[in-house]
Amino acid sequence: MWRRFRAALSVSLTWAAAGSAIGFVIARLPGVNSDLPLPLAFAPLGFIAGIAFSAILVLSSRRGASRLSLPRFAGWGALGGFAIASVITAGAAYRGGDVVKEFLLFGPALMIGSASLAAGSLALARRADARQRQVPPDSRSRPDVPDRFPRTGAMLLALALCTSSPSHVIAQPGWQPVAGHTQIPLWPGTPPNARPGVGGEAVHVAVDARTGVENLVGGKPYSYIENVTRPTITLYTPTARTTGAAVIVYPGGGFNVLAMDIEGTEVCDWLTTHGVTCVLLKYRVPCAHVGAYRECPQAHQDAQRAMRLVRSRAREWAIDPRRIGVLGFSAGAHMAIMSSTRFSHTYPPVDAADSVSSRPDFALVLYPGRMAYRHSNFRPNPGIRVTDRTPPTFLVHARDDDMNPVENSLLYADALRRARVPAQIHIFATGGHAFGLRQTGLSASGWPDLAAAWLKGIGVINR
Repeated sequence: MWRRFRAALSVSLTWAAAGSAIGFVIARLPGVNSDLPLPLAFAPLGFIAGIAFSAILVLSSRRGASRLSLPRFAGWGALGGFAIASVITAGAAYRGGDVVKEFLLFGPALMIGSASLAAGSLALARRADARQRQVPPDSRSRPDVPDRFPRTGAMLLALALCTSSPSHVIAQPGWQPVAGHTQIPLWPGTPPNARPGVGGEAVHVAVDARTGVENLVGGKPYSYIENVTRPTITLYTPTARTTGAAVIVYPGGGFNVLAMDIEGTEVCDWLTTHGVTCVLLKYRVPCAHVGAYRECPQAHQDAQRAMRLVRSRAREWAIDPRRIGVLGFSAGAHMAIMSSTRFSHTYPPVDAADSVSSRPDFALVLYPGRMAYRHSNFRPNPGIRVTDRTPPTFLVHARDDDMNPVENSLLYADALRRARVPAQIHIFATGGHAFGLRQTGLSASGWPDLAAAWLKGIGVINR
């Protein structure tokens, strides 16, 4: 709230300065003889106009500055100038002055000046849109990095159009869970292979990079986190009768950002209604991708550490240490596959928690990538080796996923079959990518009920 107020104040002060300048110019025009101190009189009027236009821009920001009509916005400015000129003229009439002269003196200048300021404000907002609303690096050309995570959100962008660093106004300083839930540091000190100079953690609303309009899934916007350097887990306890089972959730985001609500908190809300403890992992992003399949070693380290930490504290958190699974989306789904196939330490042990197993007891894998690439004719990732120790797996993919082709799930399902690992796979005709649990009207929206039935079938939740 303070950042929003500060941004609006900055815009309004800029308009106040512009109003004072207009008054200064008018006062020096030939034949001007007003008993008002024009620069001082115009400053508060400009301040009020700045507040008004800040409000208009914010109220319109759901459409995005790029969707607002420049002529109409300039017309609003001219109308505002007319209103201010009318106030001044009314004041002149009250003092017994020449009403027509006062209006002709101030009206045109105020209308033109206000229209210019309004048009300039919108032009700056559009420029900021174009500069700030960019898809994160590599996201358009890489699998697992959907076009749903632009650089910053539309909300409050216009308020920052006259500040020196608008992105600091738009972004929340860091992700925090809702009241009643606490983030627990994943590592007792500095994480292994920490990357310096990543930047501060921030939360953004996802917008379309081309139109500047908020992206919607199931009729609702969603947000993402960038620059996570201090990984955490957040515990969500069951809202229904507890089953003793737990699921660690890995949000997606191409190892560049984290889709913390649509593929994180909303999933935990669903799991807890089934009596399952949810552990939401905020893992490190962005990653220094490694190898031909663009692996993220730091994220895999965080995933292993999360499983060991949860299992080591199972008694404390009323969890059955033999019923702890993982659930991942997109890049997070790849993490779930890696967690299911690699159990040896990927980092030096840091405390007693690292003495327990990192193997999950079951896995839910939704629209994974990095199993294979189209450009290599879907040659399977040689680093993924399914064995009889790989846990039972539930797979979901949409055939029309243009980000991570369905072959990723089909290849993994075939590897599970050959290793005789119990698995259930659902390929939906429609759904696209990054749908989470939201009801989109497409066939893939039916997966949660199928997953609940599968979890009952393997004894994770009550029948």
